[in-house]
Amino acid sequence: MTLPESAVAGLFGGDAEVAVSPLDFGLGDLLPEERERVERAAPKRQREFAAGRVCARRLLRARGIADAPLLADDERATLWPEGVVGSISHSSGLCAVAIASARELAALGLDLERDDAVRPAIWPRICRPDEVARLRAEPESRRGRLATLIFSAKETTYKCLFPRSRVPLGFKQVEIEIDPSEQRFRALLLCATPPLAEQGAVLEGRYAGHPPWLVTGLALRADQRSS
Repeated sequence: MTLPESAVAGLFGGDAEVAVSPLDFGLGDLLPEERERVERAAPKRQREFAAGRVCARRLLRARGIADAPLLADDERATLWPEGVVGSISHSSGLCAVAIASARELAALGLDLERDDAVRPAIWPRICRPDEVARLRAEPESRRGRLATLIFSAKETTYKCLFPRSRVPLGFKQVEIEIDPSEQRFRALLLCATPPLAEQGAVLEGRYAGHPPWLVTGLALRADQRSS
C-alpha cells in the first residue's frame, strides 16, 4: 500500500510540493554525475538514491528548473538548486520528497517510516528518560507506533535544521511531545542550531498516519525566528 501525496503535502500546510513513489528506479534513471556517486553502492541504496532524484526532478521541473545533477555533500546533505529547500526520505520500498521556495521557507524536514519500526530494545538509544517514561505509561499495543513517531519527529527535526546549521543534533538533544488531538508534535531543542534556532526553542511539526506508514514534517518560515 502506498502513501497518498496529499497526506504528505498536508504536513506543510500548502507551503511545499511533494512527490511519493515506490523505489522503481535505478542507475539508468540518473544523470552521469549522480550515477558516479552510487554505482558501487548496494542495489537497495541505488534504488533509494534514484527514486529521490527522479521525484525531486519532477517537482523542480514543475517550478521551471531545468534538469541538473542533484548531489549531496560530504555530510550527505542534498545540494538543492539556488532558491530551493527540500528534504528526501525513504523507507521499506517507498520514497517521499518535499521541496519549497527558499523565499517562503528557510528550511524543511521530512521523514517516512513504517509505523512499527522502533522496538523497545532501542528506546534507550533514541529517547530521553521522560520520553521512555511516557512510552511505558501507554498501553502495550500503542507503544510501538508512539516510539516510531518520536524517532521520526527527531529525524525530521535534524533534517530540517542540519543543512543550514551544520549542528549534528543527537537523539538526546531533542525532546519530543506529541499532540494526538491535532496530529502535531513539539520538538524542544536542548542545544542551539544557529542561524535557525536557539537553545530552548520549541519547534512545531505535524505528522500523519496511513498504515503501514507514518510520516512527519517540520518547516520554518523564512521570516520566522525560533526562540
